[in-house]
Amino acid sequence: MKIGIDASRANRSQKTGVEWYAWHVIQEFKKIIPPTVEVVLYSDTPLTGDLAILPANWKSKILVWPPKFLWTHFRLSVELLLHKPNIYFIPAHVIPFLSRGKAVVAIHDVAYKVFPRAYTRKGRFYLNLTTWWQKMFVKKIITISEVSKNDIIKYYHVPQNKIAVIPIAYDAKCYQLINDEQKTSAVLAKYGVTKPFIMSISRLEYKKNTHGIINAFSQLPDRNSQLLLVGKPGRGYQYIQNALDSSPAKDHIILPGWIKEEDVPYLMNAASAFVFPSFYEGFGIPILEAMACGCSVITSNTTACPEVAGNAAILVDPQNTEQITEAINKILTDRTLAEELKNRGLERVKNFSWSKTAEATWKEIEKL
Repeated sequence: MKIGIDASRANRSQKTGVEWYAWHVIQEFKKIIPPTVEVVLYSDTPLTGDLAILPANWKSKILVWPPKFLWTHFRLSVELLLHKPNIYFIPAHVIPFLSRGKAVVAIHDVAYKVFPRAYTRKGRFYLNLTTWWQKMFVKKIITISEVSKNDIIKYYHVPQNKIAVIPIAYDAKCYQLINDEQKTSAVLAKYGVTKPFIMSISRLEYKKNTHGIINAFSQLPDRNSQLLLVGKPGRGYQYIQNALDSSPAKDHIILPGWIKEEDVPYLMNAASAFVFPSFYEGFGIPILEAMACGCSVITSNTTACPEVAGNAAILVDPQNTEQITEAINKILTDRTLAEELKNRGLERVKNFSWSKTAEATWKEIEKL
């Protein structure tokens, strides 16, 4: 049997949620796919780092496409038509338009349907078209939460038995408790952060409610803490900029942009609270990452956030700034509560691992 996997997103140097999903699942597949199965990784550039270390029954196929854009729909389509695998797995939402055969695709969410204002008209059109197309041709859709499954059914009328819900995870080797005070202090100094501080990590955009975090922080009765917002500007950044400009606490707000991933666990270990009141999440990996670092979490009581957080976080209405402020203040002032949330979080993350995600995904592929 021959399995083809789109590794183009996993091979990107700067990864966010979807890219890390693809990377981790492929890495775990290397441990569990039998040696009798031939595996081909398709990419638009040579594989790098650990992704390039392949078992004997695996090979890399670089599909050169000078125009760069629409690589999936043109270059990968041609490859799948000319050298058709028995099954191909697309870990990042979009199957090639021209390909046929047994396809398994991971649709992480349909946020562009639920929260259209967070996307451009062009982006919504493309995502809607590709999702509509693949619902007709794929054999199995994998999604990451019950919320996402229900949204896919609601907007695309996909039969329930065609969708498998397989929760994703976090990098347990990277995100864990750290007791290295010297290195932690060095990382804090690198970004100009001092304790106590609250942090969040995401794209700085309207959908993530970054402006709501700023407004909530600005209403804290005590101005002794800092707010660290990690991430690049995204759609709707003007809301964030307006909130910053009008904030009486703007001198206490730090925006370092995108930072190296190896620094993030040190920051999470040192933070008093991790605030993630997103308007929409198909899952929410940063919730698990913060919990694994022993950081108390505040997140939304909507979409998939409660599914991920369980009873190990303070859940708030993302539309209610006062609730977010109150939750932050509670953690900053009530050490018993903070310690309880820390312990609950460390227990909660034990339910999630990339090995579990990959094993469940491979079972779905094997069924075909």
